[in-house]
Amino acid sequence: MKVKIARRELFNLLDTFEILKNLSGSKFAYAIVKNKAKIKKEAITLNTAMRPTKEYQEWETARIALCNKHCTKKDGKPVIENNKFVGLEKNKGFDKELNKLKVKFKETLDNYQKQVKEYNKKLTETIEFDLHLIDKKDLPVNITPVQLESILILIKE
Repeated sequence: MKVKIARRELFNLLDTFEILKNLSGSKFAYAIVKNKAKIKKEAITLNTAMRPTKEYQEWETARIALCNKHCTKKDGKPVIENNKFVGLEKNKGFDKELNKLKVKFKETLDNYQKQVKEYNKKLTETIEFDLHLIDKKDLPVNITPVQLESILILIKE
């Protein structure tokens, strides 16, 4: 059945399905699996538009090389904590070279920001989406109120 739903809410259902995967009932499981496949297809379509361009990948390669050059090293290897290179904050040499790199890749970075803005806009758009609904009688007996609330849009009245 077609429903109106924001893409972000639709994609949030994927996380919900992961939480519900251990609940039983063949019709319930079928509906979850069917919806999961439909939503993943929509997500892939949207994420394809968000793929970084060749130019942006060149920026990333150059930026990471710069980080490797200026970061703190231990035994000749970069020190990374919490997914960040250590030793780059208040590093004047790094900042100077990074600013030059940003100037060189200005158009690429501007285009990427536009791409991100468009992606975020699409996430908030309400679309008409065909969901496979679940009869109330086919809900698992052990479903919790919180779980039920998270899939209310899928319940056939």
